[in-house]
Amino acid sequence: MNYAGLDVGTTGVKALVVNHRGDVVASSYEKYPMLMPRKGWSELDPEQIWDGCRKVLKDVTDQTRGDFEALAVSSHAQSVALLDKDGRTLCNFISTVDGRTDRELEFWRRTGREWEMYQRTGLPFSHIYTANKLMWLKANRPEIFGQAARFMCVQDYVNWRLTGRAVMDYSLAGRGMLLNGRERRWDREILELIGIDRASLSELLEAGTVIGRVSPSVAKELHLRPELLVVSGGHDQMCGCLGSGVIHAGQIMNSSGTVEVMEALSPWFVTDEEILKYHFPCTPYITGDHYLIMSINNSGGLMLWWYLNTFCSHEKALAEVNQQDPYTWMIGESADEISDVYVLPHLNGAETPVQDPDSACAIVHMGADTSKADITRGLLDSMAYELRLNLEAFKSLGCGAYELRAIGGGARTPKLLQIKADVLQIPVITLASGESAALGAAMIGAVGIGAFPGYEAAIGSMVHISHIYEPDRRKASEYNEHFEEYKLLYPALAGFNKRISKRMKDTRR
Repeated sequence: MNYAGLDVGTTGVKALVVNHRGDVVASSYEKYPMLMPRKGWSELDPEQIWDGCRKVLKDVTDQTRGDFEALAVSSHAQSVALLDKDGRTLCNFISTVDGRTDRELEFWRRTGREWEMYQRTGLPFSHIYTANKLMWLKANRPEIFGQAARFMCVQDYVNWRLTGRAVMDYSLAGRGMLLNGRERRWDREILELIGIDRASLSELLEAGTVIGRVSPSVAKELHLRPELLVVSGGHDQMCGCLGSGVIHAGQIMNSSGTVEVMEALSPWFVTDEEILKYHFPCTPYITGDHYLIMSINNSGGLMLWWYLNTFCSHEKALAEVNQQDPYTWMIGESADEISDVYVLPHLNGAETPVQDPDSACAIVHMGADTSKADITRGLLDSMAYELRLNLEAFKSLGCGAYELRAIGGGARTPKLLQIKADVLQIPVITLASGESAALGAAMIGAVGIGAFPGYEAAIGSMVHISHIYEPDRRKASEYNEHFEEYKLLYPALAGFNKRISKRMKDTRR
């Protein structure tokens, strides 16, 4: 049997069909634009998202003649749109990275209830959450907010277009600051506080629950089998975790895209003052028997992109001539030895284990004999030190680590992966599939229709290791010394960056 996963991202949608062994049978990708109507705003057109979903589904259906038994949706979280009583969208999705909700974040901070809210939702205060976007719409778009009968995020919107049933799983609902994570229900007090009717939110289901058959009209239009079952999927980061084989505490997933995240599993809902200090969210995991703790570096892949495009035009040109990936070429040109140059990789502020939007990138300890290769190696080492800061915070919370599974763009370059293994002093594992989120969604669908007795069996059959980068124990002592030096960098620059940030904000007013 074959199973389909639909991974709906912020810039495009991927459909993947795999068989019982996890082999790719068909795949398709469709891009759509990120809309920026004003500086700092970021939106997605619901119809463009659905049109992209239709195109990739029809494509993989044509490739396979509709030979797949289940379909599950992976999607990014937090984005939200309003729909009227007839199901018409009243506005674009306000996206995850939209920056218009600073006032709403200040509202939460003024309440002085971050600890109480964290105990209920598992989320430290941030501007990104769905609750803030709904509050903004209510205050700034009252004419459409008053017409709204439904509030939908991307996952439940796509489920609704596929089946006519608006369903969201707990892993995605847990990212909106509307879910009581401990009790796994919409939080009545939060809804009352911000003026949201529970009936306007989607139905909550465990990931892997069959929602129903695809609607007859969609089946006919996209050439899908009428008996195709749509299964409740998950948050894309958690689908990526599952698709990389993470199911036990001690396994860590590292996803390197524009944002770099690490994710660890906990068998309990961890909400204490220690974890809040690190600003780690703790939300329900897909399997239902674990919670997921996430670290976030806002400038992970963005940092490499900026460095490549600002300083490495020569390396980009050589990579193009040699038909190689420019990042792999740039990293390959870095020094082979541990660098004494340090880079604070806070190009877009800091999120975890310290939250400081005023923190900025810095390159320190250069001399007349410093080469570009030394600086590049310093950047790579420092990004690994930033991961280690978060990993040590995980360990202090009882979330040990015996391996790291790498996915995303950062999993394609052996030298970078070896640096991570050496700095973290744990094995770093890459996987045969480069589409962990879509694969994870397909696995959820397979488990949901009973093709496997559980997720562990699905992982055993469908997730395959490509390579293991073992840490070089001979480098442990030297890296430990450099890491201790790196830990001094942020505290030394924090006051300096805040002063400059304040001056720049005052100048703009």
